[in-house]
Amino acid sequence: MFNHIVLDIAIGIVFVFLVYSLLASAINEIIASAIKTRGRMLIRGVQRMLNGESIYWWHNLEKIINKIFRKGKLTARHRRMQHSLAELFKQHTMFKRLAKNNKPTYISASKFSDILLDILHQQSKTTTKQELDSNELFEPRTFTSVRTGLNNILNDLETKVNNKDCPGKDLNCYQVRKEELFEIFSVLLDQANGDLLRLKKLIEQWFDETMDRVSGWYKRQTFQVLFVIGLVLTVLFNVDAIAIINTLSTDKTARETLVGMAGNYIQQHPKPDTIYKLSATGVPLKDSVAGFDSTQYKFADSVIRKVYKDAKKNVDSVNTLLGLGWGDYGFAARLKKDPAAERPGFFGKIGHVIKEIFSSWRKLFGLLITSLAIALGGPFWFDILSKLVNLRMSGKKPVPATGATSAVTNSQPANPAATDQKPLPGSAG
Repeated sequence: MFNHIVLDIAIGIVFVFLVYSLLASAINEIIASAIKTRGRMLIRGVQRMLNGESIYWWHNLEKIINKIFRKGKLTARHRRMQHSLAELFKQHTMFKRLAKNNKPTYISASKFSDILLDILHQQSKTTTKQELDSNELFEPRTFTSVRTGLNNILNDLETKVNNKDCPGKDLNCYQVRKEELFEIFSVLLDQANGDLLRLKKLIEQWFDETMDRVSGWYKRQTFQVLFVIGLVLTVLFNVDAIAIINTLSTDKTARETLVGMAGNYIQQHPKPDTIYKLSATGVPLKDSVAGFDSTQYKFADSVIRKVYKDAKKNVDSVNTLLGLGWGDYGFAARLKKDPAAERPGFFGKIGHVIKEIFSSWRKLFGLLITSLAIALGGPFWFDILSKLVNLRMSGKKPVPATGATSAVTNSQPANPAATDQKPLPGSAG
């Protein structure tokens, strides 16, 4: 059996990284659910596809500030989005009704192409939605009507060239959007060669390729958010990776207890691939939760809460075992110097923490290591921990001590080579 002290230390520190990564991931999921991060990312992808530019969260914050202090006046960036192709898409009834709050987190490629083709088809008509008695409003969609609607949109962009809402360094921003839409759809229309169904399939391929990139945006954003959450947790609980390694190397009881906790965790828990996560576009990924569905928000929230409680429980156990935290914030040491010293208040505690963090490069480096480790995510550390635990448990178990050994020697020769009996598999010699 591989039971070296270095391996046990590695299992211990990886288990610490795992439980804190799961806690950070659960917190991230709670935040993402509250502010509808996936829905916003989906809208960014659609805006990137149809407008060539995206509105980020700080742009929406700018919009909120303008509503409060400028009586609801929109910024130039948001005015440019009005009546755009992406805005028409967002306001389409089929898109809004994909979610009860009109902010879907997922849309299929087929539904995207249906909505986009319908928008282009409707733009080809002179009839308004209020004139429902007109037969023109219900004419079937054709390749020609879609192309006509696209021409109308391009012509409308042409009239907005040099609009005052464009930044000074780019007075032809609407012209740029027109040229980009023309280049995209000229390729699609040419490849479709007059076949509406072929055009629909091409739009679906375009959507899938774009959503692959949106997923990359979401992963990068998740890593950044996890790093920030990890940094907060690391500082809050004083999870110094270097100090933990030093503790495990000298404290045999803590090391063995942590190894036991890690082994039990691996045996009792599935890999946390996406137990409570969706993909960037909202597609439910394969996980261990039966019946998980992107539309079951209450059920998804209950799973998140369960994972959070389980992760918090493990974190508390690790903190108690390793004595993590800031203790009394240096009060005992201060009391020795000044018997009349008072317990530190809120700002006194913050001052102590900051002083300790920057007391040495090792402390700062240890906290940063933990923060980066947390950002790597639970699945990464679960895989590593599984391999380390399996490595530790591999090989033949050692011969029982003393009394058990004598019982074995009474029934078997001490030296197998002295008889015709072959050595047992896995035995030395």
